[in-house]
Amino acid sequence: MSLSDELDSLRASFAACETVAFADLSSRMVLVTSSERTLRQEALDALCEEAGLLFEGPKGGDPIFSSEDGADTAIFATHDGVDVFLRAASEPTDVLCCRCGADIDVAAFVTEARAQLEKISGGTES
Repeated sequence: MSLSDELDSLRASFAACETVAFADLSSRMVLVTSSERTLRQEALDALCEEAGLLFEGPKGGDPIFSSEDGADTAIFATHDGVDVFLRAASEPTDVLCCRCGADIDVAAFVTEARAQLEKISGGTES
């Protein structure tokens, strides 16, 4: 299954999941997305930048979450719903940036998204 198929599958499993973006923090670039609607590049860049600030901090600064603390998940309620950011344990520069509706089952989504991210990042086959 391709990376695009993996992201599509995750999003399809949760009706309230609007966007899943796989990004590389070392380049701060979104590599692949799955979204119910076309997103402008600026919106994707903003999601990736938010993940970068959370997990790596601004250039020369400290991250909001520290890997020494074992932080690999950030969940934020927004006026539109819930944003979920996950960093891979096997490859800390790999992240999923997810935008979901307010009615998402956060616990179930994070569990499934984490499994997908580790599969993608580790290169394991299903």
